Amino acid sequence: MKTIIIIFIMSFSMIMAEETAQLIPQYAQHSFPHEWYKTQLQLWKKIVQKEPQNAIAWYQIFKAQRYAFFGDTITSREAKTETMKTLLETMGKNVPESAEYHLAMWRNGGSNRDLYHHLDKAFTLAPNHPEIPEEMVVYHELLFNKYKRDFFVKKMYDKKNSIAPSLLEYSYNVLMSLEQNAVLFVAGDNDTYPFWILQAVKGIRPDVLVLNTSLFTEKSYHEGIVKKYGFKADESLLGDEHQSKVGPQQAIADYIKTLCERYTERPIYFGLTIDTSITSPLKEYLYITGMAQKYSRKHFDNIAILKHNWEKFRLDYLSLEYYTEDFNANATWLPFFNMNYISPIAVLYEHYSYAGDKAKAATLKEFALTLSDKAEQTEEVRRYFNEIDTKTISTVQESPSITASNIVIKPNPAQNSVTFDIPSTMTTRIVITDSRGGIVKEIETSGTITIPIMDISNGNYTVQFFGDFGVLSKNLVIVR
Repeated sequence: MKTIIIIFIMSFSMIMAEETAQLIPQYAQHSFPHEWYKTQLQLWKKIVQKEPQNAIAWYQIFKAQRYAFFGDTITSREAKTETMKTLLETMGKNVPESAEYHLAMWRNGGSNRDLYHHLDKAFTLAPNHPEIPEEMVVYHELLFNKYKRDFFVKKMYDKKNSIAPSLLEYSYNVLMSLEQNAVLFVAGDNDTYPFWILQAVKGIRPDVLVLNTSLFTEKSYHEGIVKKYGFKADESLLGDEHQSKVGPQQAIADYIKTLCERYTERPIYFGLTIDTSITSPLKEYLYITGMAQKYSRKHFDNIAILKHNWEKFRLDYLSLEYYTEDFNANATWLPFFNMNYISPIAVLYEHYSYAGDKAKAATLKEFALTLSDKAEQTEEVRRYFNEIDTKTISTVQESPSITASNIVIKPNPAQNSVTFDIPSTMTTRIVITDSRGGIVKEIETSGTITIPIMDISNGNYTVQFFGDFGVLSKNLVIVR
């Protein structure tokens, strides 16, 4: 009986929603099914038929039509362009001096600088319009005008209801995952604006350079990045010819790949929210350090860094709700957004499982299942952790008691060569570092291996062993 009642109430609510014209939220905050936008489009059209000078209604028509096209795979690009052109011409005839008309003209132009006078006019007519600041932020970011960009970033923050506090908490944890002076690649609105707010308003990690990859197709922007920050990359990959061959998204991925390979002045990170088309070609060199992945051609102990960063995270917001936040994002996609925490949790869970720390492993797994429950993905996550458990049990059975004392370095001190005797058939990566932490040699083995060390100077060195047993360290002395 309860199921029937719930279905009835939901059906009744949907009918009521379909019969009432509703303000269309920003797509990045709350997206609806394609048919919902089509319904809203017709409802708002009925309103302007009665009230042709209703600028708000016209703007809702613009947004409904624009978002309806997002999910439309049938209408051609040319037809969509013509429809929007006709709509804006009609809107201009009815409400030419409204902020809504000028804002619609700007947004339809896709940040075309030649249309900036429309955005400026919209701001003059309605300086408190909730959607204008974020458009201004993007415009001034494209111009590399940090002062003006941050001015409007602060306006976004002052609106209070433009960015969900949960997004700020998430972004804080991402920033805590990065080294000093890092370059962070992100994509989209919800994983860009919060970073700039934390930096400009709260002064948190202003050393980090946050770059939105979706802006890279703007020629002046990616050329400006190269000039301003000294980036080295193959500029032709973002040219019209390459974009026409592979598409804008793949072109951006190709460009960033060459940037990572050639640019070494600052550490490079990728947010976990970034499209896999960008990170997949780099996955061999990506190491999770928290809520971000670091690009590195050299292997390093990311588990130790991840453990350190995790301790700095603000996580209470994920389990404690002191009041209901009046943000569309929280009720729709935010639970799925928070599923990004599963990746670092899984890495830590696997580490603690191998190390035999069952209490910490269990706490992390419970936390992951709590997040997955809110996103209605509990079964998928439970299977994922079961796979980790199976792998852990299998590995522990094969090499049940590998500790630093089980690994033998001989001779030690060494002169011309050294042997590492590791009681495991699993692949182990061996990294030798000097007193400053610089890597002097790196090899992989499955069991015992002897390597020449004539190219390494006399001194004291740290040898780290990375394997399914975790990370173990021993000292090596070279004397000749």
